[in-house]
Amino acid sequence: MSSLQWHILGGNNKHHIGANSGLCVYEYEDENGKACRKALLFDAGVLPGESNQAEDPALVDSDTIFPDLAKFLYKADDPSYKPETPIDSIFLTHNHPDHAGALPLLILMGYKLPKIYATPYTAKRLEQELSNAGLEPSEWPEIYTIAPGKDVQEGPVNVTAFWVSHS
Repeated sequence: MSSLQWHILGGNNKHHIGANSGLCVYEYEDENGKACRKALLFDAGVLPGESNQAEDPALVDSDTIFPDLAKFLYKADDPSYKPETPIDSIFLTHNHPDHAGALPLLILMGYKLPKIYATPYTAKRLEQELSNAGLEPSEWPEIYTIAPGKDVQEGPVNVTAFWVSHS
């Protein structure tokens, strides 16, 4: 028995585009009947805060908003911490801040990011953003480049990127 769940973690905003993020969780049994889970995060974006038209009254004083990923990520300084649903890998759809801007912030907040898959351009832009945030390459997650039309196998989950036209 297997199931696939899609959790929208951000991006369904009232007023503005941003903080886009979705979690794909595939639950299955391995060949021995053991229950397993594969969790793939698609994007981790930011949404600039705006006091005049805040997404929520609690966010009026926030300058940067992004999905709460604490229950999905390990803490870099606490190896005993076990997230509720650990993310196995992150796939970036493109390099706009509303899709990838939270990644440097999460590292600065002390989270350890899993491996990241991105097209060559998006991977290079991510490296620039991590460097601009003052993060040393030793603090970066592993970044793998992928090409549209090529499959990426994450356990039993097969992900295929494809070209789209986007600004």
